[in-house]
Amino acid sequence: MSMIAKKRNTKQQTAILEELRRNRVHPTATELFEALRETMPRISLGTVYRNLENLVEEGVVNKIAASSGQASSSGQARFDAEKSDHYHVHCVKCGSVDDVVEFQSRPENWNHETKLSGYIILGYRFEFYGICPSCEGANNS
Repeated sequence: MSMIAKKRNTKQQTAILEELRRNRVHPTATELFEALRETMPRISLGTVYRNLENLVEEGVVNKIAASSGQASSSGQARFDAEKSDHYHVHCVKCGSVDDVVEFQSRPENWNHETKLSGYIILGYRFEFYGICPSCEGANNS
């Protein structure tokens, strides 16, 4: 008889999700690990990675892949607990990612039966690139 492993909602996973919801800067796993160590000194980076991947797999958290447009990005994925449709802006200097609040329009006639170039469209991604206020300020100093 085959047993299906049930995913557990652990104390660490709960803390990770709470930190993601509180910290809206779309942190990397490493940044999240550093923030969590303040209240959970025994948590490991591996635990953070495993739990983030579980949360992504369960559809609770979005994984934002590192973009090739980021000149000095660490190449690490970032994580976002906001599940509503929204867009991101990536800083090409430091690699930070923020939500775009000024531009939230979507293709008005898009639905799950829309076809483009013969494809059934399941979703779309639209991203902005620029220089964040911190990097802009550093250039003007």
